[in-house]
Amino acid sequence: MGGFYSLRHLGATEFGSRDGCSIGAMKRWLGHSASSDMADVYMKPVSPENRTVIEWVRTVLRTGRADLRLVKKRK
Repeated sequence: MGGFYSLRHLGATEFGSRDGCSIGAMKRWLGHSASSDMADVYMKPVSPENRTVIEWVRTVLRTGRADLRLVKKRK
């Protein structure tokens, strides 16, 4: 998957996992041609192995701050 589609997948997974997200809202997020079946893919509960990543995406979207360094800065 290319960069755009990886980010779109992460964003859709985060959006679809929000409390109260509806099929209609998910279809609007994905775009006008999205099917209900595609919306259903992203509205499933986030698996435990992906939860850390989705929580990071949610925090970045909420705060507008992303730390993309592979290694933390030393103090």
